[in-house]
Amino acid sequence: MPTTTGLLLDLSAVGLSTDGAGIDTSWSENVGDDFAKNQFRARVEGRFEVDVRQPLGIVKIATVSA
Repeated sequence: MPTTTGLLLDLSAVGLSTDGAGIDTSWSENVGDDFAKNQFRARVEGRFEVDVRQPLGIVKIATVSA
């Protein structure tokens, strides 16, 4: 979205859905030289969808005058 644009949302107009698996987090400490550097890696995955229940509850706003 451009820096000259904003959105005004009615929180009851939108929602966030995920599949049955939710959020999956995997940890690893054995990638490359992570063990030598005392580092961990995390991978977080999820499938999400924005649900629009009331389209008129979402308004696009121009933040600068033309």
